[in-house]
Amino acid sequence: MLVSLIAAVAKNGVIGRDNALPWRLADDMRHFVTTTRGHVVVTGRKNYEAMGRALPKRRNLVVSRSEAFVVSDAERVSSLEQALIMAEDGGESEVFVIGGGQIYSAALPYAHRFYRTQLDAEVEGDVFFPVVDEAEFSIELMFRQEADLRNECGFTVELLSRKFPPKPYRR
Repeated sequence: MLVSLIAAVAKNGVIGRDNALPWRLADDMRHFVTTTRGHVVVTGRKNYEAMGRALPKRRNLVVSRSEAFVVSDAERVSSLEQALIMAEDGGESEVFVIGGGQIYSAALPYAHRFYRTQLDAEVEGDVFFPVVDEAEFSIELMFRQEADLRNECGFTVELLSRKFPPKPYRR
């Protein structure tokens, strides 16, 4: 099974502010929906709460160490590794880690791919994507979008593919 990260990242590494996306990029959101639909998505508790609900047409796994945290429209798991094993055991071909910052940091060593949207802007924020060693990945341009009425800044979508096998998540 492929483990993939998918995120939009500002030039200064920002991915969020005040439990929300600090930008409006309709075409990137369409790319996110199209890419992840029909797959398992893994998110942290804070990101799930910011979304307000499970994403439709996807199996949603929410990572939370708190057994008191209950979700009615998704499945709570106690660790990222448990989520990845559940996805693989369920027959998933490609699982998507969708945030937030702590989950991305934990998932990066396991990632085969990173669908990265790079914004043409620096943005104020309080959640950052972890530093990626680009030497470990080959980078392929997927598409470019200029700023327009639907997208408040220009951006580039790239697919980073790890050159060597990632760290195994099964122990």
